Amino acid sequence: MASRIESINVVEVYEENGTELKALKSKKPSITVREHWNRRDFVIINMGNLSYTVLATDLEKAIQNCQNAHS
Repeated sequence: MASRIESINVVEVYEENGTELKALKSKKPSITVREHWNRRDFVIINMGNLSYTVLATDLEKAIQNCQNAHS
C-alpha cells in the first residue's frame, strides 16, 4: 500500500460580500484547500462548515480566467 502525503493549504479571505475585512489575520475567515483522500484529480475546498469537492483543473482554469479579465 502506498503512503499518502497530506496537503492542507489555508487561503486568507480579504473581502466578504465585497466589503474589505480589516480584522487581525487571526480573526479573518479562511478557505482551506486540501487533497482528496482517494483521487488525484480532485481537491476539497472547506469554507466554514461546508466542504466541496471539485476537479483541480476546473478550479485552476477558473482562477486563470478571472485573472485574465484584467489584462
